[in-house]
Amino acid sequence: MPTLHALFKMKREGPYVPPISVKICAISRQKEYVNADGEEKKYLILGIADTTMAAKCTLYDLTKVKDLEQGKSAMLFNTIIKADNSITIASKSRVSRIGPITVPSEIENAAQVMANPPASAEVTLKKEDKSPVKSMLSVRGQVVAEEITRTVSVRGRDVKVKSITLKDGKGKCKVSLWREFAEKEVGIGQHLKITDVVVQTYNNEKSVSTTGRTEVETVEAKAHRKHHGL
Repeated sequence: MPTLHALFKMKREGPYVPPISVKICAISRQKEYVNADGEEKKYLILGIADTTMAAKCTLYDLTKVKDLEQGKSAMLFNTIIKADNSITIASKSRVSRIGPITVPSEIENAAQVMANPPASAEVTLKKEDKSPVKSMLSVRGQVVAEEITRTVSVRGRDVKVKSITLKDGKGKCKVSLWREFAEKEVGIGQHLKITDVVVQTYNNEKSVSTTGRTEVETVEAKAHRKHHGL
């Protein structure tokens, strides 16, 4: 049975029938994508590893997640090998639990980052306005405006989006909350931290939009943070 390093060294792409034994080092939260038929689907990113290297693994068949517990090991059959040294688990793949695989700590850490990369750098809302289009960053501020949720067509499929405006001590920023974030309860005066948003421009006005990596969380007011010297 080849190691991950030996497998990727083959420089092969496409279906791979033989088994691959790995440790599941980390699992992302559920993410969404739209398939070729315009259907909205969910998937997970796994950080997997063996004694030789870490790799990113995309799980499209979520019925298999019960056998892919974080910290446990598994044997993967009928996977798909990608040119970027990643693995895909699809509906035709099989997963079987196995005994523990010992992975060096540095390799396990690398696998964890593949599944859950650190958030983009947080910037003030004034700096957001000066950030390049398509750059990724994180923002924090108080909600001072909220628009009603609307439905738009994306690749022929209806998708929900809601815009809010954040304000901090330096400036304001409009944020477009897409898909599941559009359904999040947001109140005027609430303080939010929104990670991994992408900068965009429309009619010469900068704004940011949520991405597949975005996390939205309620945080304490900035004045309270200053009290702690932050």
